[in-house]
Amino acid sequence: MIKIALIDDHTLFLEGVVSVLKKRADIEVMFYNSDPFLFLKELENHKLDLILTDISMPKLNGIELITKIREQDATVKILVLSSHHYYSGVQRINGFIPKNCATETLYQAIESIVVRGINYFDASITFTKDFSEVKKQILSPREIEIIRLIAAEKTTEEISGLLFLSKNTIDTHRKNIFIKLNVQNLAGLIQKAGYLGYI
Repeated sequence: MIKIALIDDHTLFLEGVVSVLKKRADIEVMFYNSDPFLFLKELENHKLDLILTDISMPKLNGIELITKIREQDATVKILVLSSHHYYSGVQRINGFIPKNCATETLYQAIESIVVRGINYFDASITFTKDFSEVKKQILSPREIEIIRLIAAEKTTEEISGLLFLSKNTIDTHRKNIFIKLNVQNLAGLIQKAGYLGYI
């Protein structure tokens, strides 16, 4: 029996994948969650064969989540199921398939990684030296533009005028940026934005 856990911030998609996996007699879905912090807490109580995760998620993106998973369990296999098509050879995962793949591709990836012990990377995935391309896709172009203006010490009023957007819209973008990058203040935002290559 292949023991699997899943995490994705899109609940409808997550439940769809769970439904597909439950059709297999040789797969047991141990748990699944859309909240990465609750997922990590639940992980402490289970010994798994495979974790399925997305890359672009609020609160804690997939790159950071994978690092935390590895800190808890260095042996569990990790399969990324994402709309992004970039993979870094240095990232400690065992497979990467696109979200729009066929059900049979998902099964093939799981069997390859868990049963045969062979990593599985879909042919559509582009290999890069690092995750810079994936990191850049965590935020929208508008959010990146706002981060760069914040880094340039522009006020909300100034950003509003430069982008022809209301102050409320700018504030909403700022809140979303803080959530997506998992930061609490401007200092943390600038540090994380620099690390991810936004500025």
